Amino acid sequence: MSIQRPLALVACVVFASAVWAPSGVSAGTIEPCAGYGDVTVTGTVTIDGIDEVSGVVASRRRPVLWIEEDSGNPARIYAIDGSGGRRGVVDVDGAQNLDWEDIALSGRRLWLADVGDNFELRASVRAFWFAEPSRTETTATARVLHLRYEDGAHNAEAMVVDGKQKELYIFTKEPGSTSVYRTSILGVQDGDSQLLTKIATLPLNMVTAADLGPDGVIVKSGAGYLYRWTSDRTVPAALAGTPCRAEAGPGESLAFARGGGLYAVPEGSDPSVYFTRPA
Repeated sequence: MSIQRPLALVACVVFASAVWAPSGVSAGTIEPCAGYGDVTVTGTVTIDGIDEVSGVVASRRRPVLWIEEDSGNPARIYAIDGSGGRRGVVDVDGAQNLDWEDIALSGRRLWLADVGDNFELRASVRAFWFAEPSRTETTATARVLHLRYEDGAHNAEAMVVDGKQKELYIFTKEPGSTSVYRTSILGVQDGDSQLLTKIATLPLNMVTAADLGPDGVIVKSGAGYLYRWTSDRTVPAALAGTPCRAEAGPGESLAFARGGGLYAVPEGSDPSVYFTRPA
């Protein structure tokens, strides 16, 4: 959840009253995603002090999930297993948690989206990146990429990084639709600044998470909306298609699981771990 709590509450009410569908398709006609089943609770996060989870991503190297918290919390990430058990705590040196809202994985790099901006006052936002920590590492040293929207400030809570195409995407959090912005990360160095260019508008309400996986691009707007890969496997091409709908756990975060399905970890003390089973 971002800094301004009353607006976050309003967002929940808005979503409860309306499910937004892709243009030209009513909410009731969005097909369920083949390959995705029911949502179950697999456990509870057992790390003291965790109460504002805003992003989750599944490691491709280890059987863990990486989670992070939003504004007011330390510059720190946590490794948990699928039942919520603690598997590591990593302090991120060189980073500041102004309002972390998502976490992404590209190859062997983790990316943190410091993009929350409820009052739309930030002249630029940031993405931090660093090598995915090993089992024994308790610190990571981050590098920073400064990001500026081409059309002024936006609030956002979702980010994906496409390592193959060397592109980073931000999904804004707005009522009624989300704007998708892209920038290149090819050859970026610590401290660089990049312009975010708008490449799409999705009629999804108050988007809070996104992830890339073997099936495509998943975007969380209450449920998960899956935009499947096309033959060229690029994010813009996938987002030009019609999504299907996958049930997802509550909260802001959502990520593809390593072996199929989806994980979500909501906010609140002792949060449950939700898993959308492969069908």
